[in-house]
Amino acid sequence: MTGLEKAKEYLSKDFLTNCGLLQVINRSSAEIVQLDHNGVLLYDTISKTYMLGAEYGENILKWFENLELDYIFITNNKFVPFLKERYGFKHDMKCYQYVYPGNTPIEYPKRLEVSSPTREEMKIVKKNYKNLSENDLDELNALGYLYAAHDSDGNMVGFVGS
Repeated sequence: MTGLEKAKEYLSKDFLTNCGLLQVINRSSAEIVQLDHNGVLLYDTISKTYMLGAEYGENILKWFENLELDYIFITNNKFVPFLKERYGFKHDMKCYQYVYPGNTPIEYPKRLEVSSPTREEMKIVKKNYKNLSENDLDELNALGYLYAAHDSDGNMVGFVGS
């Protein structure tokens, strides 16, 4: 079994919590940095971000002894105090994962239309999203991982990436 297969096996034990890490593996942009029976530390080559899905423990904390990073995506909030102290992070941002794992879209009253952002809409995305470079945002859009939401008049009202 390869490292990526082992990582998927571990992360799949809690799909909803680890869906972001699994997506990076599935789109083939993940590099395994550390892996054991208590967790996985990945590096996403597109977003240039480390991603950790792990149980809190001393063995996992050792993974950060010689690791320099600017951003990290974690699925276990118990790591927040340690990472803030270790890296001098001043802020953390909580993201709540929502996943629909079904194959058939759910029926709902449509108030928004979702599509890939146009060239003009990408200017708005780049102006308002600073966690990735403009080139990285262009790459995510080219891969089909960025979406723009439009109201009934066709106005862009938001954007999201996966």
